[in-house]
Amino acid sequence: SQFDKFFGWKIRILLAVLLFVGSIFFTVKGFSINDTGQSFNQFWTLALLMLWGCVSQIPAAIKHHSESNQSSN
Repeated sequence: SQFDKFFGWKIRILLAVLLFVGSIFFTVKGFSINDTGQSFNQFWTLALLMLWGCVSQIPAAIKHHSESNQSSN
């Protein structure tokens, strides 16, 4: 796809790591806000979305990496 041509597998791994770190940060932030007694925590929603983005980038990066190794051989 066009995205794979523009971004390499290393950028996808970096993006996945950043999304994972962000999801951890917002989970911790959500726990601190949960202590105030709010019933809905938007930080946990953001953390779940970031974790979903992280998980979706890892298989694409692995696939792109294996395809680039096969084409170079």
